[in-house]
Amino acid sequence: MDIYFPKVKGELRLQTLSDVAKRYLESRDLEVLLCENEEEARAVMKNAPKGKWPCVFSRSNTSGEKEFEEFFTDSEVLDLDTFNHIGVIKQSLEFNPDLLEIFEKDILKLRQNKSWTKRQLIDAFERLLPEFAHIEKLRSLEEKM
Repeated sequence: MDIYFPKVKGELRLQTLSDVAKRYLESRDLEVLLCENEEEARAVMKNAPKGKWPCVFSRSNTSGEKEFEEFFTDSEVLDLDTFNHIGVIKQSLEFNPDLLEIFEKDILKLRQNKSWTKRQLIDAFERLLPEFAHIEKLRSLEEKM
């Protein structure tokens, strides 16, 4: 089972989300109105000056966010020649059937109980995928603007 990803030109590599947001707003003829915090941005949003959009840029502080997104790692086998604009991570379909069975049982049990916690789901995924590294920050994206 191969994984396909977009080939990215040099200047588009490692970009911050704030840079992407600024370019997007510019493409919509809006200017970033930098705010210190979410409360200020909410207040400004009610009466934002025409052509300006309040933004708060900060380091990741919510669970599940990664510091950066990478399409592939150095340990993976890549095919960068077959397609002009798409790279391919060559993978064989290898998995541990015992771990998959445990995962299926974990999820089935949670469904049968009709109740589960975030921690139970994370634990099930961590048993199945040892490289899965959830970072709990006790704040979710739903709590942000």
